[in-house]
Amino acid sequence: MPMIQDSELLDLTARVFSGEASPEERILLARWSQADPEHAGRLDRLRQAWQLTEDRTAAVNVDRAIARVRISIASPDRNLRTRTDGRFLPSTTAGWVASTIGAAAMVLALVGIQHSLPGHTPAYPGPTTYVTTNGQRTNVVLPDGATAILNVASRLELPAQFGDKTRTVNLSGEASFNVAHDERAPFIVNANGTRTEVLGTEFSVRGYDSSPVEVAVRSGRVSFNRTILGQSDIAHAGPGGIVVLRAQGLDAAFGFTTGRLVFRNVRLRDAIADLNRWYNVDIQLDDAVFGDRMMNAICTEGSIETLIDLLKLTFDVEVARNGRTLTLSSL
Repeated sequence: MPMIQDSELLDLTARVFSGEASPEERILLARWSQADPEHAGRLDRLRQAWQLTEDRTAAVNVDRAIARVRISIASPDRNLRTRTDGRFLPSTTAGWVASTIGAAAMVLALVGIQHSLPGHTPAYPGPTTYVTTNGQRTNVVLPDGATAILNVASRLELPAQFGDKTRTVNLSGEASFNVAHDERAPFIVNANGTRTEVLGTEFSVRGYDSSPVEVAVRSGRVSFNRTILGQSDIAHAGPGGIVVLRAQGLDAAFGFTTGRLVFRNVRLRDAIADLNRWYNVDIQLDDAVFGDRMMNAICTEGSIETLIDLLKLTFDVEVARNGRTLTLSSL
């Protein structure tokens, strides 16, 4: 298993997520993370701390960012956790630290790459599938050093040819990606008949079977079915083509990456599928009229009892529970 000292881990991960890591450093971190599933929870907390402290409107000062992350790590949110059920490689690492002396030599020895040049993405040895079920999320580092956070009930497939001319992944469900641009190996996400090509960015793709594909861009640019999206853009693939909303708030699109399910002026009938996946329940409406009621709420990871209390308070209804089935009716 590749060895990274704790004293090096924070700086290395900081450079990967800030985009300043070398290809060798990204590969080293990916290989190390895939060797031990216990690293997943650490990376999840560290990435959340990074997202909460990073100033995305200014150029990244890695040394200053590392200091901020160190402070954030001192009091991680214990309610945010990564779960790793399903068939996927052990999830990733944690940490952001800068001692990378000898990183290239370690990669050559561990990965067997004799020609690791800047921008070179080695081909991945075989197909890989990352899976989450209802109520589960996970954080992974891909072979090229890109990172992904899978939301509940999602599936991310890497073909055997990943890194060979293109870095193509197939997504069913929802995931947030942080990807470095590489003209020689473009990063492509296929989801429900749509194609999103990365131009160096952090973005999310939502492609559940029950809803149109949605792409949201936090930074950088992507090409969504050949429509260029920039920072704070959200686009949907509808029957008439791509619909783009510019300069949007992104809390709902990226809330799941920090353990939050965010609803802003959403009808209950449209929110039920997300609630079912998030809490692993089956919500039924005794009266279809309830479906027209608007929902404005931020849900965190919690028990079914927490959801029942939220539904009662928000909609002034009675909630009957039978196993994992919740039926809403009038008081």
